Amino acid sequence: PGICLRKPFIMKKFTLSLLVALALPLATQAQRAVRWTVGITTPIVSNAPTAFQYLGFSVKASYEKIKNVELGLAVSSEAHTRGIEYYYYYSPTFGTQLGAPIEERVTASSVLASLNGTYRWQPEKTVSPLAGVTVGVSNDSYGNHNFSKDQSKWNGFVAPHVGLMLWRHLDVRFSYHVAPNGFNRGMLSVGYKF
Repeated sequence: PGICLRKPFIMKKFTLSLLVALALPLATQAQRAVRWTVGITTPIVSNAPTAFQYLGFSVKASYEKIKNVELGLAVSSEAHTRGIEYYYYYSPTFGTQLGAPIEERVTASSVLASLNGTYRWQPEKTVSPLAGVTVGVSNDSYGNHNFSKDQSKWNGFVAPHVGLMLWRHLDVRFSYHVAPNGFNRGMLSVGYKF
């Protein structure tokens, strides 16, 4: 009989522990200092007219315990089309390029690690405007050769951004990346903040 009485007690204790374990994160949701955002990126401005043709990803952790300020760390990937010019003919005797330049469209891909600071106006509202700046490093290549020793390059970049936070979860941003070696581009990102 003692064993039979003990089993329901253990099950009740286990069920109660499970409910507490599930409810605790929900109860502390509003008190979290760090929030995660997962999203997609797409180019909308580059020097070749191929907007919205590529999708990348973005994962960001942001610290939000300073009023109206979000400080974040992000990892993302991006791709866009570049128009590059080159000369088909080259004269080694004169050291000059001959003929008209040829323009070719190539895919440029980037993998980025960045820090960002964002200010949000009225974060408690359904629509909350935001603006800030992102700085970081990116591994850039023409084609899909990221992290290849011969075909990719590490660059620093600065990217001011503006956007909206909708319903406190949907994060929509436009950023313009200022980067060397012709990797300037405007990017649209849409993310969900947990």
